[in-house]
Amino acid sequence: MALDDPTGPVTDDAVITLFTAAMSLPDSERVDFIDNACSGNSDLLSEVLSRIEWEAKHHGFLLTPLLADDRTEQPFKSSDVILGRFRILRLAGEGAMGVVYEAEDERLKRRIAIKCPRAQFRGHLTPEAFKALQVTHPNVCRVFELHTQDTSTGSIDFLTMELVEGETLAARLPREQQKNWLQTPDGMEIARQICAGLSAIHANSIVHRDLKPANVMLSRDTGGHIRAVIMDFGIAIGTDVFSSAARGTPAYVAPELWHGKPATVRSDIYALGVILHEMSCGRKPLADDATWTERLEALPSVNGIRGPLRAAVRRCLEPDPARRFATVKEVVESLFGRRWFMRAALGTVACGALGAAGFRLKEYYIPTSTVRLTVLPPKIEEKIPASAEALATGFANDLSYRLKTLHIVRRPFSVFSVWQAAAGSVETPAQARTLLTSTHAITSELAVLGVSWQFTVKLLDAGENVLQQWVRRSSPSVDAMASELFALQSSVLQQIIGALALRVELPRQTLTGASYADYLQGLHFARVDYENSAQAVPYFERVIAKAPNSALGYAGLAEALLQTIYATGDKSLDGKAVNALAKAEQLDPELPHVHLIAGRLNAANGRYERAIADCRRAAELDPHDCEAYIEIGYALALLGRYQEAEAAFQSAINAQPTYYKPYYDAGLFSYEMRDFAAAEKRWLEAVRLNPSHTRAKVDLAYVYLQTGRTEQAQQQVQQSLAIRRTRAAIELQGELFDRSHRYPDAVVYFEEAVRTPPPDYKTWASLAADYRRLGRQADAQRAFRRGMDEAVEGLPSNARDPERTAWCAYYAASLGQERTARMRITDTLAIADPPLGRVRKRLALAYDALQDRSSALQLLEAGPHEIAKEIAASEEGSPALLRDPNFQNLAR
Repeated sequence: MALDDPTGPVTDDAVITLFTAAMSLPDSERVDFIDNACSGNSDLLSEVLSRIEWEAKHHGFLLTPLLADDRTEQPFKSSDVILGRFRILRLAGEGAMGVVYEAEDERLKRRIAIKCPRAQFRGHLTPEAFKALQVTHPNVCRVFELHTQDTSTGSIDFLTMELVEGETLAARLPREQQKNWLQTPDGMEIARQICAGLSAIHANSIVHRDLKPANVMLSRDTGGHIRAVIMDFGIAIGTDVFSSAARGTPAYVAPELWHGKPATVRSDIYALGVILHEMSCGRKPLADDATWTERLEALPSVNGIRGPLRAAVRRCLEPDPARRFATVKEVVESLFGRRWFMRAALGTVACGALGAAGFRLKEYYIPTSTVRLTVLPPKIEEKIPASAEALATGFANDLSYRLKTLHIVRRPFSVFSVWQAAAGSVETPAQARTLLTSTHAITSELAVLGVSWQFTVKLLDAGENVLQQWVRRSSPSVDAMASELFALQSSVLQQIIGALALRVELPRQTLTGASYADYLQGLHFARVDYENSAQAVPYFERVIAKAPNSALGYAGLAEALLQTIYATGDKSLDGKAVNALAKAEQLDPELPHVHLIAGRLNAANGRYERAIADCRRAAELDPHDCEAYIEIGYALALLGRYQEAEAAFQSAINAQPTYYKPYYDAGLFSYEMRDFAAAEKRWLEAVRLNPSHTRAKVDLAYVYLQTGRTEQAQQQVQQSLAIRRTRAAIELQGELFDRSHRYPDAVVYFEEAVRTPPPDYKTWASLAADYRRLGRQADAQRAFRRGMDEAVEGLPSNARDPERTAWCAYYAASLGQERTARMRITDTLAIADPPLGRVRKRLALAYDALQDRSSALQLLEAGPHEIAKEIAASEEGSPALLRDPNFQNLAR
């Protein structure tokens, strides 16, 4: 093989490369090698020989800084703490260029590898070393960061890397005696993964430079699946590609590199071909004693390889790089066929190209299909006591949250939590598949089995096939059951990660066995039994006492306190909740739920800007959860930033497009903007995704009512009442009777509505209006007063709630309290300017009750005319307002 231009100018790079390559060989081989490598370029030959002669006279002066291998030099020692963060645990390995340590990253609480160069190589990292930081692939050793540490011998640059434990492919190959190992399932999977990793390296414009079996690590994941990881890429120093030859064989060095040419993708493909040859035949393509003429010019024989693999390996080993494959993708397509490559890209590999003895490999290493996992509410036998039921529901909530907060970097993955499934009335895997388009589901069941309790957990695929099953039995006591569940949780989580090919480290468990029973029972009351959320508080306080270094106890306490504030209005708990959140964030700033709770607490107190910042952080940490985006949308709307709010609600839909709740909340926003078409579209989707969600049906009925489709509205209300007799559905039935002037019937429904939880101060206004229509003035005054009291009662919790303030203005005006009413109107306009639909409507009616029709009309004219149409249709305004020509023009 000749140089491209044997008579061209001699460059320093070519001279240094050939000199280094020659010096890596035994003395007896150097002259033969140089003569072949220079291929007739006499100037290049003369320059290289001159340097070799000079080196011999000066006893290795040039060679030492390039290839010195001082194995006694170790920049760090065990127990050293570097940069106040990385604690050295042990020396893990040494090479010609550098030293590798196993270390503990004390900030992130994980084991890592640290690689630092030997003294003579400091400051010589190639540009590829910096590109390597960007490569994220399961078959490539992850390089985290480049750091610099000042020492007594100067500054040391070092890389922090993923710690991969196992054995090298070089160690494995001698044990594979069969000549066709590449064609076995294990061999095929390893080859595929090496190709996938090398392709990812090249995709980031990096050339490995030193690919060989010693730089491929074989390990096992938590599910027992084999994983091939390419090591030491992108950190080579120009000539270190010849370190292989220096340590005994030049087999993996492409011929053009020995000629002084730069490393390229095609030189990596040559090394890949050598590895594939070894995996097929159990030997290298060229014998270790091959002549340099053979090594630089001959195409190795590949007769030992069977079937279609032979041509592919032969082309990888072409001496002329122009005749090799140009990309790893071409190698894979030639090895196994294009169909195989496409399947590999989808994560499921079929080896049909190997003939009748085909096989199916596990979907694991290049999974691109999305996993949508629903954790279903547990099934509990009726005779199970409440304390045990709380443990079972708490366990399901704990498992779903730990799955939701996995930092997945390898595969699209989202989780529908237990409470999301329960809110959507999703109770079976079939419903999860139909209503949430889930690909997998987790079920659990607590039953009595003789004198024991049995808890069963199953992971199922879309076809309801059981992929994993876990069964635990315990004596009928809370402590015994909690102990079993504590041990079960890590096992379930670990095996789910493996079964779904999530490629993520098992999160660290911060709770203790002693605290787990309290934690699970606290979760039950905080997330399942909301009405008794105050009961969760002492449970989480005991968790904190038993596991003071766990953020989960503090986060649970804050959540329980927030639920209690919602349920009781007790604002004295705010400070305690804030303190719990601060401690939780201090212990673990990466818990999205902590930031979400902080956002909700700030929003409940009118601190909308802070709420937005908290929820945005939660969304960054868990982008597949709609809740943070919904909270952001509401806060932005209350700040009058309506376009941003619309974008936030759309982000909520995009985060969980098969979940009904983001459509429902986005529909509420559209309704407030009086965009009835958008509200109808979103609520129809919410009802389609969750047919049993009665509130979505009721709100959809409101759209029908406001757009003149009374019959459709009645149908939605009747369907809702048939599912569950909720206050909202009862109230809307009363409004439908109002529209047909059946006021006595309407009163019956409104009176039932005010008795039906949860209470709503707004319902009293409808009841009071009908009392007036029926001439029951005293009853009307009492209803207005009751509504006023309930509305005012909630004001201290959020002085920036425009709707509640507007209703206070309306009730005060209806009771003849003009000064108070006008003060509340002013407060409302200061909070919301311009006011949204319901707020604008209530302020207009407040002005109307004050007999200030000009101000009422001014508000109505400045907003959507649909508001005037609503007032006209419901006859909520005074007769004077309804007869006003200007109002009638607006209401047309």
